[in-house]
Amino acid sequence: MTSETKRFHCVSCGECCRYIDIIEGLKDLHINGVCKFLVDDKCSIYDKRPSLCRYDAVYEMFKDKISLKAYDEMVMHYCQQLQDLKKERIHQ
Repeated sequence: MTSETKRFHCVSCGECCRYIDIIEGLKDLHINGVCKFLVDDKCSIYDKRPSLCRYDAVYEMFKDKISLKAYDEMVMHYCQQLQDLKKERIHQ
């Protein structure tokens, strides 16, 4: 990581694991779009999860193209969208 400070802190809700069928590198990990390792809204392989599931590892792939601040804001934006989808799903 750079000297910049990330602001995003995962709340461990599992929502990002519910839509992995749209991520090319994770397509073999899902059942009906949901990660097969998501158990009770938690990652059952957390310590051994793929790099594409790791905030820092993904940033390392793109750090030459995007600042940590911009990446952080993007992650927070999409996390909020996933939280909104969860609220909609619960209220249906």
